[in-house]
Amino acid sequence: MNDVVNALKRLERAGSEHSRTTDKLREAAAEVAKFIEWNVPVGMELPRGYIVLRDDGSRYLMTPEVEEVSGQYCYPCQYALYPGGSKPFPTRAALHEFAKDIADGWLDEVAEMLERVAEEDSASTQTLEAAKLEV
Repeated sequence: MNDVVNALKRLERAGSEHSRTTDKLREAAAEVAKFIEWNVPVGMELPRGYIVLRDDGSRYLMTPEVEEVSGQYCYPCQYALYPGGSKPFPTRAALHEFAKDIADGWLDEVAEMLERVAEEDSASTQTLEAAKLEV
């Protein structure tokens, strides 16, 4: 009987610790996602399949699309890394993949892409301004 009680207590401790660490993981991902959501244009496709979307006035950094399996059905799904409204909470796997992408230099890839886009926009603006002067 003591073995069962001890096993139940151990299971309770492990479950509580798992919940705490998962909450911390979600909070950390949400903080990074919120920063990205306000510094990246809405609708711009980001490296590795991420995208910032707008819905009901809110912005969401969405994970790359993944195939989810539910029973005998397989369907594409994206998760909001800082969910709200009708957006689904990310799975632990999606959070770990986001952390891995961050560790593998994804933020630098995004910054380089934004710098390249800004240069293109600047060149196009100069072209249009020069054409405007000629008219």
